[in-house]
Amino acid sequence: MLGETDAVRGHPLDRGKDFFDADWYRREYPDIDDADPWEHFVAHGDAERRSPGPGFDAQFYAGTYLALEEHHALRHFLTHGRRAGHQPRPVPRTAHESRDAMSALLAGVEHPVLLVGNDAQRAGAPLLMLELARHLRGRGWAPVFVLLRGGPLLGRFQALGPTVLIAEGHDVAGLGAAQEPETPIVANTGWAAPVLQQLRPSGPSVLLVQEMPDYLQEHALLEPVARAATIVAALPAVTEQLRERLPAGTPVHTLLPGLLHATGSPEGVTRVERLIAESVGADRLIFLGAGFADERKGFDRFLELAHRIHDLESRSAFVWLGDVGEWGRRCADQARERGLPLLVPGFRLDAPAWYANADVYLLTSRQDPGPTTVMDAARCGVPFVAAPGDLGLQSLGRLLDGVGWFLADEGQVPGRAVAVARSETHQSRAERARHMEGHASFGGYVDDLLQLLRMKGLVDEPSRGR
Repeated sequence: MLGETDAVRGHPLDRGKDFFDADWYRREYPDIDDADPWEHFVAHGDAERRSPGPGFDAQFYAGTYLALEEHHALRHFLTHGRRAGHQPRPVPRTAHESRDAMSALLAGVEHPVLLVGNDAQRAGAPLLMLELARHLRGRGWAPVFVLLRGGPLLGRFQALGPTVLIAEGHDVAGLGAAQEPETPIVANTGWAAPVLQQLRPSGPSVLLVQEMPDYLQEHALLEPVARAATIVAALPAVTEQLRERLPAGTPVHTLLPGLLHATGSPEGVTRVERLIAESVGADRLIFLGAGFADERKGFDRFLELAHRIHDLESRSAFVWLGDVGEWGRRCADQARERGLPLLVPGFRLDAPAWYANADVYLLTSRQDPGPTTVMDAARCGVPFVAAPGDLGLQSLGRLLDGVGWFLADEGQVPGRAVAVARSETHQSRAERARHMEGHASFGGYVDDLLQLLRMKGLVDEPSRGR
């Protein structure tokens, strides 16, 4: 019988004891030395993504269902995942089994469109796919998702259409065999390129590339991207760089990214204003950044520039929207210890209300094909100041006149950011918002995407019969 102390008796993990195998745990993790296996798992193992036994694969579960930096896989399964239908470990399916599973999901689905993505994390690419699915469904299409992995947004995908996670054990070619030959397929990001290739589409298909070519090359994705029948980049700079890296003659199209008409409600804007005042003080100049807080998004640069801005303008305060992992939390804690007025509220569905409370969007990405958060903020009237980087937004040219400033010298960023914030008025923000209204709407983006699919052989569109 497993030993227990008062410290672990009655712990939420008690409900998972059926998964726990003390002998297996000790063999698998000899570093626990003489510690009681169950007590070690409760106190440390679950938080370290260790598996309790052969029936529950913590690394699989965390990578398939949890947020990027979330731990406690078994606890999540017991409190949420089992009820949501998550698997405790992968179950390999043959091609025939995967085909049959997909066929069952598609039974009765009219006008399916297959949307292929990397995951359901709280990040730009999954949010783009969700918005694309909503617009397609509004045009009579039935979205069907094939994702490599899930994540915290998985429920939102499942609410829009049947969803298959390859990581659960599916054979990709088998999933593809269940599709009707004319089914259109839209794959989102370079990470979906290998999946698109394995699905072997016989109907019209499009690969939306959201990454810069250097990133694709670093992750060995250029070759599968080149095999896509139709490649679409969101910005001219990405198109040009792809054409330089891909085999000669590879067609690459450009569809400018669509923007949402998302504005914060007056109540939401007031609520966020109050929250900011309670956290960092009232009557501040707010400098905002957004995205997953990692080095590619330049979270460390954001904090260092924030310190220099704060030295120039004592009324300044700083907000970062987006998930923050362990590295990001350490950086944020160190910045606060140095006296920086910093608020890190995490991923927010009410982002427009936060944009409405910002004076300047501080863009610090080292490499970014075109951060839509910058454009969404501009739709709320917020200007941006960009530190040097490989930024696809720079290729939009005159569209960004009066919207943002790209600086070639990082040393210029603090002074320019402070000057822009001090010069902003209600009128300048209103004019900027009106200017951005002329930019491509998301509906227009979807129209252009469907037109491209028509050129590639799309037939039997549901909207044609309306």
